[in-house]
Amino acid sequence: MLSTKSLINLKGTYVLPLMLVFLLSSGCSVTKVVPEGEALFWGYDVAVKGEKDSSKRSADLETELSQTIQPDPNASILGLRPKLAIYNAFYTEKEKGLKHWIMTTIGEPPVLFSELDTGSVSQVMRNRLHNRGYFNNTVGSTAEVKNKKATVSWTAKVGEPYRLRKIEYTLNDSLQVHRDIQRTKNESLLQPGEPYDLSTMSAERVRIDGTLKNAGYYFLVRSC
Repeated sequence: MLSTKSLINLKGTYVLPLMLVFLLSSGCSVTKVVPEGEALFWGYDVAVKGEKDSSKRSADLETELSQTIQPDPNASILGLRPKLAIYNAFYTEKEKGLKHWIMTTIGEPPVLFSELDTGSVSQVMRNRLHNRGYFNNTVGSTAEVKNKKATVSWTAKVGEPYRLRKIEYTLNDSLQVHRDIQRTKNESLLQPGEPYDLSTMSAERVRIDGTLKNAGYYFLVRSC
């Protein structure tokens, strides 16, 4: 049997595999250290309902909105949460020692449902949809708690996104800088008929700024 000193020295090479073998055989509960009245943030799903959205971007929007959810649930591998299980199996209130080292270095503390502000996440999702041209959207969430495990479902409802009807540059042809901007119009990232997209608008400003700097205009004042 390995001594405490040897086990600490072996760390990443042997400790993690040994812990995984132990956990697979022990069946340690993932909710073992979840306080009474609390629940583990077990998982989530995001659905975008856009039957009237001709852009057919629901799948991409679901991926983008999913990235706004914080905190993330505990890391999962093939349906298992090994780092959380290690934390639970070696949980100790001591602030030093082998168990404390394993718990804090290899393990991962439970992500509690109370750490998730569903209202704030929903607002961030609404802002993201607004930035993609869905100025009128609704986002709501429902939570289901079972066996101290909470699963949250977000549903976003969108319609047809606002689209760019016409691209115009308000320029004064008497100024050389405006004529230089006009000459790059064919390279614009903005296209009539495309959905409004704040990131594309920002990228167009960066494009124009770079073009002008390459032409020698180094001191530009940009307005929103």
